[in-house]
Amino acid sequence: MFPDQIVPLDTQLSWKNRFVGDESFNIEELLPPTSPLLEQLSISSGKSDSTSSSGFDTSGVVKQVKLSEGKVKIEHGPIERLGMPAMTMMFRVEEPDQLKGLDKGAEVVFNVDNTDAGFSITHLESSSGSFDATGIVKQVKSSDGKVKIEHGPIERLGMPAMTMMFRVEETSQLEGLGKGAEVAFNVDNTSAGFSITQIELVGGSDSKRFDANGMVKSIRTAQGKIKIEHGPIDRLGMPAMTMMFKVKDLDDLNALEKNMQVEFDVANGPGGFEITRIKPVSEMKPESAMAKVESRVCYTVGPFYKRTKVDLVNRRYQENGIVTKLSSTTDREYVGDMIYIESQESRQAALDIGNKLKQSGISDTMILNEPGKRNALSLGVYSQKQNAMRIKTEVEAMNIPVKFEARYRTRTLYWLHNEQLDPKGPLDLLTADDIESGIRQTINNCKFGEGA
Repeated sequence: MFPDQIVPLDTQLSWKNRFVGDESFNIEELLPPTSPLLEQLSISSGKSDSTSSSGFDTSGVVKQVKLSEGKVKIEHGPIERLGMPAMTMMFRVEEPDQLKGLDKGAEVVFNVDNTDAGFSITHLESSSGSFDATGIVKQVKSSDGKVKIEHGPIERLGMPAMTMMFRVEETSQLEGLGKGAEVAFNVDNTSAGFSITQIELVGGSDSKRFDANGMVKSIRTAQGKIKIEHGPIDRLGMPAMTMMFKVKDLDDLNALEKNMQVEFDVANGPGGFEITRIKPVSEMKPESAMAKVESRVCYTVGPFYKRTKVDLVNRRYQENGIVTKLSSTTDREYVGDMIYIESQESRQAALDIGNKLKQSGISDTMILNEPGKRNALSLGVYSQKQNAMRIKTEVEAMNIPVKFEARYRTRTLYWLHNEQLDPKGPLDLLTADDIESGIRQTINNCKFGEGA
């Protein structure tokens, strides 16, 4: 019943018996397997976690919408929480209104519950317009239609963070790109290799945009450190705060003074957060810079875990004449520990172990087909450590060694940046429910988005 790309043990997967009709899924429309190149890169980097997109259970592409029936067919990635592999499947949608405006080919992210009526989508959002990754341009070969980018992980393709040369399908998109430019892009794995289908400058045409702005509070030249009161650093998911940083180039400190407004870039390395680039904001004196900040009030509200929530709060402020700007960051969330048996020499060998476990009452197992774990046998992902240890003890009692691996998923955090021309203080429109859910309002230095 299952092709080679998806090899769960027969009758042993809890999700497999939950399909409720012939249209529920199409096993022939599985997502393409990971390429050998990606497997090699993942093994060499030591990263084999498979994470979901944007804090949802998974992401996918809409294949069919049945609005009158409240159903949608989606070609989606693995749903690890339910032990479901990548496939194309018809889902019920608990709130059919979420299907309005959704067309075939739309990119979506969604959450799923395993209910008595089958798998049901509890929350669905369009992710069209989002990008696979962001990065820094290292080299542009316009004549060859290629660009080298130092980029973050591309989770949809299982690709770790690296520096890589890509083909660009539309070479006109390379116009205006230069070394050092920050870009966002989408990638397809084609027969000719990895090809960029869309690429854009981050923050418009300003390729030298800094991570953050702030005010110098103190300088420790001998230690190569500087304390800065700064706004949110969205790329690192860091809120507005006052913090002591190391400085990579100590000569940069010679041009700085206490109370000076600065803009800077930050790297999160093995030794902690380090400033890699810093300079004063224009040539204005500290006193005039402070006067500019005091002429308006700026503050950041967040984090929000749902786009619908931040839009709701945003409307409250806009209706009161507040200028707002929305940004987002990603946060890595721990899901649990996967307990598994290492890769076997063949699929049959993994099946034999699975059958042995089944005879001992351990039936919820699945053969893995991911980089670095071909023919490995997953015994589940456990959020409670004691449950994982119980399974580990039972399996090791059968003289079968097992291993643990922490599993994560990423989620999107949204931030609202507000500005008002009112020196009396920021307008606070947060409700008790907002505050209870962890949303806070923090003053910043009114530098967010300038020059963008």
